[in-house]
Amino acid sequence: MDSLWRKEANRVESLYINLFKSTDSQFVDETKKWDEHVQTLKSKHSEVPAKNNEKSSELIRKGSELFCNKQFYHAMELYTKALCYAEVGTENESMAFASRAKCFFYMKMYQQAMTDIELALEANCPAEMIVKLEKLRADCRKVVISNSNELTEPKRSFTDDRNFPCIANTLTITNNTQFGRHLVAKCDIDVGQMVLMEQSFASVAKSDEQMTCYNCLTEVANFIACSKCSDVVFCSNKCLEENLVHQLDCNTPYHRMHCKAKFTIQTILIAVAAFPNIDDLIECVEAGEKDDVLPESITDLQSKYRLYLRLKKLPLNANVVLDVYKLFKSIMIIPSIERAFDSEGKQRFLMHLILHHLAINVTNATESEYTASIGTVLSLLNHSCAPNLYNYSVDNRKFCVTIRPVKKGEQLFISYLGPDDEQTAKQRQHLLKTKWNFECKCDKCEPRGQIADSTKMKLDPCFKFIQRTFKTDQVDNMNTSAVKKKCIKFLTKYGHLPFSNELKYISDIYTTLI
Repeated sequence: MDSLWRKEANRVESLYINLFKSTDSQFVDETKKWDEHVQTLKSKHSEVPAKNNEKSSELIRKGSELFCNKQFYHAMELYTKALCYAEVGTENESMAFASRAKCFFYMKMYQQAMTDIELALEANCPAEMIVKLEKLRADCRKVVISNSNELTEPKRSFTDDRNFPCIANTLTITNNTQFGRHLVAKCDIDVGQMVLMEQSFASVAKSDEQMTCYNCLTEVANFIACSKCSDVVFCSNKCLEENLVHQLDCNTPYHRMHCKAKFTIQTILIAVAAFPNIDDLIECVEAGEKDDVLPESITDLQSKYRLYLRLKKLPLNANVVLDVYKLFKSIMIIPSIERAFDSEGKQRFLMHLILHHLAINVTNATESEYTASIGTVLSLLNHSCAPNLYNYSVDNRKFCVTIRPVKKGEQLFISYLGPDDEQTAKQRQHLLKTKWNFECKCDKCEPRGQIADSTKMKLDPCFKFIQRTFKTDQVDNMNTSAVKKKCIKFLTKYGHLPFSNELKYISDIYTTLI
């Protein structure tokens, strides 16, 4: 990390130092193996046609076998993959849409079924299939489609901030020597208020098995395929048009790389896509190294990238240069990147940019079972083992809801630990120190709760109601609205108190129901 952004000489025109100067001697076997791996990846990609009706037909056949066995979800996924390989303007496109429509119908997703019927009819649909599709559409229309079963979109509880639209205007970003950059409340905020809704700056699916929208990571939708490659799908034309990165990685070996490599490479691709040319990107990065001021707003991709560059990054060990080498060699087989970084000076810059991004991602990125992602404003929130915010993800979006009342001027905290927050204080402190290099001083790590308060909470009517009513195996059949209201009432009444098992018990139930 000491080498990051160092130049060969103290002159403006000097090149950045070659980070890989010693890799051949230090990691000779590893670099040789990786070079061979990258060349193999490149060769295999060039041998596979982007669109292939033979492959598409085989996937449709396998999907039909699953459909006959009533494995509708898995059949639907195979039909989507068949759509990816279908040659544009051929019957395979309409066959894939029509077959997927039947899956949606039997999965009781009638609106999705009708959308796929329309897509099939708009494609090169044979006459005999049109008759079947019209019948299926009529069957869909016979079903009473109730909006009550549709997922409701989470909504902010306040007006958006003008300059940082992903947060409520009741929050502000501030900075001090103790906490660094962080978010504080501009007024009192009640329990249960959605105060942050942010689309991830970068996000990738961790598995290629599950079909997800390349732009927003939606898992089940009326996916449409890219017309030039068989690697990605989009849930709508809007997502297809929004995604600037795919213009750079379309029909390239990028999509056959490991998800960890893809994630950091995607952040580089976003940086390239944000600027008209590499010189402008270099100017932006170098300006950020001279000052550490946040952008005044994040209403476009360039300003979001400027905020991303200013996220905290922790030092990495010396061996990270091998990871940077692997990422550099991988990204340079993407034709658009090879063309963009066409000089020694630009390639040296790219080496350092990868190291910079890697340090940011290691410090700030989060992983779920299915995705890896990073939020920019979310990454400004500090940690507490007893947080006043609950943060969660849906597809590639981040959400924060208050689980304690927040007073004007108070800082907002999330937990970085997820399931690990059940560990002992010593274990938590070790994990926080190892990964994020700080010690937590919250009221869970340094208990200040009173026995009298715990007793009072246990006797509270809301606590007794929740304890009596909530059963984890009966969530779908219980009156969740009533339980949520009791949770909010209890947390509003006692949330100002120091951490206690009673507060955690109720907040855990509340977050289960969000």
